[in-house]
Amino acid sequence: MFLHKIFLSLIITFSIFSEVNDSIIPTIKEISPEQFSDKITRNQMQKIKKAELRKSDRVLLMSFNMLFNLKHKETLLEKKYHWENRFPRIVQYLKFSSPDIIGAQELYKSQIDDLMSVISDKYAYYGIGRDDGKDKGEIQAVFYDKKRFKLLDAKTYFFSKNPTKVSHNSYKVKNTLTCCKFLDTRTDKKFIVLNTHLSFSSPQVRMYEAKFIKRFVDKLPSSMAVILMGDFNAFPMRFDLDLPFFDGAFVVETITGGKMENSMNKSVMGHFGPISSTNFSQDTKKVFSGNGTPGVILDFIFVNDKVFIRSHGIDPAKVDNEYMSDHFPVLAEAIID
Repeated sequence: MFLHKIFLSLIITFSIFSEVNDSIIPTIKEISPEQFSDKITRNQMQKIKKAELRKSDRVLLMSFNMLFNLKHKETLLEKKYHWENRFPRIVQYLKFSSPDIIGAQELYKSQIDDLMSVISDKYAYYGIGRDDGKDKGEIQAVFYDKKRFKLLDAKTYFFSKNPTKVSHNSYKVKNTLTCCKFLDTRTDKKFIVLNTHLSFSSPQVRMYEAKFIKRFVDKLPSSMAVILMGDFNAFPMRFDLDLPFFDGAFVVETITGGKMENSMNKSVMGHFGPISSTNFSQDTKKVFSGNGTPGVILDFIFVNDKVFIRSHGIDPAKVDNEYMSDHFPVLAEAIID
């Protein structure tokens, strides 16, 4: 415990002197309607100006697969990409970017404890382990600015026939969907945030989970703003690439077949950053190898028609020229209507 406290104090010291590189966030913050000039329609400009009028209402959403700290898997990575070395970078990036709500994937309880020991002045979180409904297994955590948002309700649902109980689905896979209902004390708006990490192992399992999500969202009140974040393992149908799966378009199509839409497509100011949400390179066949392969987007923020999107981005940021995870944060500036 004593050594861990020393470690955390070093993290804080590191954060003071470290530097965030290559982030798209300054560009997103600085862009203005005037920069679009005559390159857009009058209707588009009106939408952008509408977003500018509601600057103070914006909610910066972030979906971020922060990568596990499982020792037997970390041994396959270079030491600088182990959790103990990436954790300070993530902390510094969160302080730099200051997202309002984060849907995090691949975190385990020890990782959340590390994060909260440093960021709890701003954030609270909800999430439970998918193995036991408590602390064991991957936690699809939702972090939120506790000074701005009030957590009204929070539940975890399992992708199974008994979703409110710790349970496997018919494929013998145990996985979860985190559901949080918030009140924005700044605007008095209520909204729902969902966060998940669809299974990697099988396209059949992913489709089962995607259909579960669609049914779940369809049952939510149509008057309620809904945000769905996560790592959907949505590998595109690109036969020219050596990808493990090609079912991603079907997963996204299933989820957006009802009330939800990809926030990238709804963004009135467009998309910023690479068109890839992981830094896996087709050339090196390794992660942490640059801005990834264009068109391979596994991570999304989906929203319904009660959420207005000002900007969307995938942030290839580094801290002291090193990546924070094998996935990039996906960002969306949202206004809850």
